[in-house]
Amino acid sequence: MKSELKQNAYAKLNLHLEVLNKRSDNYHNIISFMTKVAYADLLKLEEYTIFDSYSSDKVKVTITTIGGIYKESFSSINHKENLIYKAVHSFCKFVNISGSFSFQIEKNIPFGAGLGGGSSNAAATLHLLNQVYGKISNTELVEIGKSLGADVPFCIIGENSICQGIGEVVDNIEGTLDYRVLIINDGIHSDTAQAYRFLNRGPLCDIDAEHKAEELKKFFLDENKQLFFSACKNDFEEPVFINYPELVQIKQELYNRGADFVQMTGSGSSIFGLFKDPIVANNAYLDLKEQYKLVMLSDFAY
Repeated sequence: MKSELKQNAYAKLNLHLEVLNKRSDNYHNIISFMTKVAYADLLKLEEYTIFDSYSSDKVKVTITTIGGIYKESFSSINHKENLIYKAVHSFCKFVNISGSFSFQIEKNIPFGAGLGGGSSNAAATLHLLNQVYGKISNTELVEIGKSLGADVPFCIIGENSICQGIGEVVDNIEGTLDYRVLIINDGIHSDTAQAYRFLNRGPLCDIDAEHKAEELKKFFLDENKQLFFSACKNDFEEPVFINYPELVQIKQELYNRGADFVQMTGSGSSIFGLFKDPIVANNAYLDLKEQYKLVMLSDFAY
């Protein structure tokens, strides 16, 4: 069957990311404030055929790259390790169907950059499949998504969100951030596992996560966003900056050019700056766009 379905897979930012404690399943509990920017991959479901009863060998997935800044690096990923492939199989198993699915992707979000590119691709895949299948709720999509990655539930239903657990508990917060976003990635791939080892969190947590969540929500809703920014941090900055001091320089470059708030997202290595003044943001973009591999000026995706 032919299909004209397509879905933007938006990049995510962690405005706050705090690692709380290590769980018995070896994951870590976190508290994070996450949001989406209008910088995205484009995923298309070109053709599909569905039939009853799930069997892994009866689920066929083809993925073709049709452009984008990171077309070549996407093509180098092992097919069965691709989160689009995994999302199709997880969805089909959950709803007990098989079939063939042909996707095309325009790949603009870099890998291993803290921008949730793979997670957003998985979330977009689940949304596209449910447009075809049309029978499951967002709650069920999240249930599928959390087995694919900690950021996938946010990418499915998140907006401006406080995320807890391993990231699967998503609480959307009303309100907007009226800032332009400048994202810089210079091709550094930080080691997430190494960063967690550096933090060395034990099984006990000495942070009141609910109090922190309420504080973040209160400050985000305040007209004075500097209160919110002052409450935000990223625990991964310390270990990643030790290994990659050039990221400290990028952070300072953005502050030097008038950013109101600058931080690393995820476990790295992208650094983003928020600019209240769009002219200052554009000037910073023009100053920096030739200095690094990726410099992207964007807005929030709402």
